[in-house]
Amino acid sequence: MNPKRSFLLITILLISVFVNAQTNYRPGYVIKSNNDTIYGIIDYRDDKIMSTVCKFKTNEQSEETTFSPEDIFGFRFIDSKYFISKEVDGEKVFLEYLIKGKINAYYQRDEKGDHYYMENDSSGIIELPYEEGIRYEEENPYLYQSTKHLGVIKAFMKDAPKTLREIEDVKTPGHRNLIKIAKDYHHEVCSNEECIIYEKKVPLMQISLEPAAGMIFFKYYEFWSGTYSSMLHKKNHFQTGLFAHVMLPRVNDNLSFRIGCLYSEMAITQKNIYYLVTDNGLYSDTISLDGNIRVFKIPVQLQYNYPKGIIRPMAAFGFNLYNPFFQSLSLTAGTDIKLSKSIYLNMCYDFEFFSEIFKLKYHLLSQSLLMGIKVKL
Repeated sequence: MNPKRSFLLITILLISVFVNAQTNYRPGYVIKSNNDTIYGIIDYRDDKIMSTVCKFKTNEQSEETTFSPEDIFGFRFIDSKYFISKEVDGEKVFLEYLIKGKINAYYQRDEKGDHYYMENDSSGIIELPYEEGIRYEEENPYLYQSTKHLGVIKAFMKDAPKTLREIEDVKTPGHRNLIKIAKDYHHEVCSNEECIIYEKKVPLMQISLEPAAGMIFFKYYEFWSGTYSSMLHKKNHFQTGLFAHVMLPRVNDNLSFRIGCLYSEMAITQKNIYYLVTDNGLYSDTISLDGNIRVFKIPVQLQYNYPKGIIRPMAAFGFNLYNPFFQSLSLTAGTDIKLSKSIYLNMCYDFEFFSEIFKLKYHLLSQSLLMGIKVKL
């Protein structure tokens, strides 16, 4: 395939992936101010966006309706996050409802960072004040973590002596520790009624394995090691190997690390330049040997996957480590085709570049086409 046409194709694929990434509709419902419930699909975005806006459709084909915290009571994704409208510092925002009980806990993210809140019938809603950073004492840096939030939590839970002993463990407010301590408090002071935990339980890490095979086309390339010169031939080579896709769902559902090891045998010409000193002066000569060499390629990339549908575009960017030889930059685009809940057929096209970063020059090294079967563990 012509390199310019290939590069144009992969650029179009990347643009389509990131344009599609602007929306991510999931099943859910909106609770209106009069408690009426409307079921449909809601755009699942990052916590900062969802604290200010809810984008809703009754179905894929319907027009989008945008709700602000002034318009509705709240919204929820099916078996997942639940947001309700609350007034904070004189302004209405959507807070993520973490737990409902004798004490309610909420979370919000904005331009300043993460915010956690507690609420009960007598005190209303109060933010847990917390800050951390680097401070200096006699010019020596140290990590500073405030403890004011512990006093607020103790004031909320002063009637539960057993739970009070756990509060010191909440060094930094977070989803897990606040849900746990609010749940323990509820069980200590209210034995005849269960609290409700709304937080979606997701694993810390998810791994998918992908055996893959395909073809790689190398441009003519020469590199030096001492007096040895090695030249890769301009031809197609078969490659096979295994990828591991490592996803951190609590950070982002759609981003993952794509790490693998690919093996191929490549045609190569090696030249050894040697020098001979004689009475008549210094002479040099070259010995050339043709053959094949075993090459291991280790891709390390950050990958984005479109999260829904049978055909799910993907894009990745990173670098490759070769043993032996060199390193390269890589740009990949392709698609996952969903075969079952945990099995996908992957097809992708990859460009590799040598880069002169400080000169802002990039030289095309290879193009490759891979197919694999991705299995979620």
